[in-house]
Amino acid sequence: MKISTLLIAPILLASPLLAWGGNPSITPGLWKVSIIMQMNGMTLPPQIIRHCVTPAALKKPHGAIPLPPMSAKAACKAMDVTRHGNTVSWKMSCSGAEKMETVGTMTYYGADHYKGQTKMTMIQHGHAMHMTQSIEGWRLGNCPK
Repeated sequence: MKISTLLIAPILLASPLLAWGGNPSITPGLWKVSIIMQMNGMTLPPQIIRHCVTPAALKKPHGAIPLPPMSAKAACKAMDVTRHGNTVSWKMSCSGAEKMETVGTMTYYGADHYKGQTKMTMIQHGHAMHMTQSIEGWRLGNCPK
């Protein structure tokens, strides 16, 4: 079974910020996000995304993260959201054609760095797949003009 990180990453990247109820106090600028996925006993090479976070983007619930278009088939809802200091934990359930259950945590180390993990079970073609993603983001500096 082939799973594209590009299909899963948007949901997992969005979940910590959607769970937060908006964007944490992060600094606008050029950000680098590393995503490492483990599934079926294999660790895939890191996926590195660089994107510009503008002050206007931070006004949106998911504005701090690089989201390709979300699948219209994925109807996801965050629940059991808790915040302890600088750490947010949550559960997320997606229904429809892309059924998935996710639990995750994200810790914010000031306004320029965050790190977290999500564990998910996805049902695809009637089979359960278990995946873990380690996510880390760093602010690199100002956005290029």
